[in-house]
Amino acid sequence: MLEVAYRSWCWTGAALFGAPLLHFLFDKHKEFEAWYLGDLDVIRAAYPEAKDNVLNGYINDSIVGTWELLAEAIYKGGQKALTKKGRQTVGEEKSKWAESISPYMDIERNASPSFIHMREQLRQIMLLAN
Repeated sequence: MLEVAYRSWCWTGAALFGAPLLHFLFDKHKEFEAWYLGDLDVIRAAYPEAKDNVLNGYINDSIVGTWELLAEAIYKGGQKALTKKGRQTVGEEKSKWAESISPYMDIERNASPSFIHMREQLRQIMLLAN
């Protein structure tokens, strides 16, 4: 849900501000799992059975496989079990995560440096648009 809304907003922003903005915004889609991990409470709210030992070991914006780490924390059998089901299932599961986690997100509480940077950039863009 968040990803779909974000992509829609990206196209709108690109129409207003041109291709460089489109590139900036679409490049950020790789960050979604890191952004979810920027507020562990939202993951726990969406997935009360999430493995704290996995989540608590994450350092914001560290260079790790964030979707794999999230799978380890919330998917039965972890990343290996999910990967065995194939790329389409991985994508479907990631979409479910977005639908489950994003309603709990508070953009002011997220501690991910890349999320904070994106949030502030979007605020600047909105100021320019007004």
